[in-house]
Amino acid sequence: RMVGIIFQDLHLFPHLTVLDNMTLAMIHVAGKEKNDARNKALETLDRLGIRELADSYPSQISGGQAQRAAIARGLLMKPEYLLLDEPTSALDIGTTDEFAKWLLDLKEETNFIIVTHDIIFAKQVASAGVYLTGGKIVDSGKIEDILGHIRPNNND
Repeated sequence: RMVGIIFQDLHLFPHLTVLDNMTLAMIHVAGKEKNDARNKALETLDRLGIRELADSYPSQISGGQAQRAAIARGLLMKPEYLLLDEPTSALDIGTTDEFAKWLLDLKEETNFIIVTHDIIFAKQVASAGVYLTGGKIVDSGKIEDILGHIRPNNND
């Protein structure tokens, strides 16, 4: 319950609406009543500015909207840390920039740990980081220091 994860593939159930995807863990894992889970999910969607997605199915929304819905689902359980695996991999440049701004607005909600190959995105959202090459830690610390002296290669 302290750690949530948003996989690169998002794992939204295609036969459930965004709202139903969000309430599933609240009901079956946290033991919340259906109405309470629904109300908390709607509050979260409202707070995140994506309430209009509640009754949509994953196939009816864009990649950026699906990413936001998956994060809303992850935030609903109030994790101390939320792990994001390649959150921009399916997003175009404009949507990635918008998504970065949205994540920055959410930094009071939880601590994000993000795995990404997108250096521009990392520079936008991260304050600290760990740089890996070939599965080994090459550098760690403040993001601007890391990005100031990395030399990307084909194994990154």
